[in-house]
Amino acid sequence: MKKYQWFVLFMVISACTATHVTNEWHTPDPLPSRYRRILLVGILPDSVQQWRSELESNLAAKLELMGHTAIKSSTSPYHEILKEKDEKAAVLSLQDAAVDAVLIITMHVGITDTKETPCWFDYYLLQDPEYTYFWQYYQLTLSTGSVPKDNRKVFYWEANFYDMRDCRLIYSLQSAAIDIRNATTFSHRYSREIMKRLEKAGIIITLYPSDVE
Repeated sequence: MKKYQWFVLFMVISACTATHVTNEWHTPDPLPSRYRRILLVGILPDSVQQWRSELESNLAAKLELMGHTAIKSSTSPYHEILKEKDEKAAVLSLQDAAVDAVLIITMHVGITDTKETPCWFDYYLLQDPEYTYFWQYYQLTLSTGSVPKDNRKVFYWEANFYDMRDCRLIYSLQSAAIDIRNATTFSHRYSREIMKRLEKAGIIITLYPSDVE
């Protein structure tokens, strides 16, 4: 009985710190050698904006270790470019800057004790142009209530990876984290999980100097 109690306690403690993957999708035919310059975009509630730089920095460090060039939107001119309402101009600016892919990280919902169910990714969304194209998804995230303005105990995260040649979604990861108290620790673990899964899905590979065209 004591062993069972300790097991339950361990699971409760783990649930308060771990990131749990709830859904994952990726294109069946990725071209990982294509993605050399990757723009990282964090879209978070105002109350946790300080997490944005932590997330982008951790992701950038991991990408650079694998030979990629990582660009953080929080510390680059691209942040202003993405504010533009002109889709063609914004996308063209990124393509002219040789940005091969964009990884967008969003926090969708924070729930305390309600039964509300977040809008989880489903395969039917692959037919929705507002979801599968980079610019439409970026604008939709900013303009709807999908990003909360307060900080609660359960956080639902989404990571979407877009190929900038045609702005199509090629990878999506949804996860939940409970009671995040340390932005540095969480961003490190979350970034590690994203990179591990991107690599496993064949989206990201280690690039060597000889691979550079």
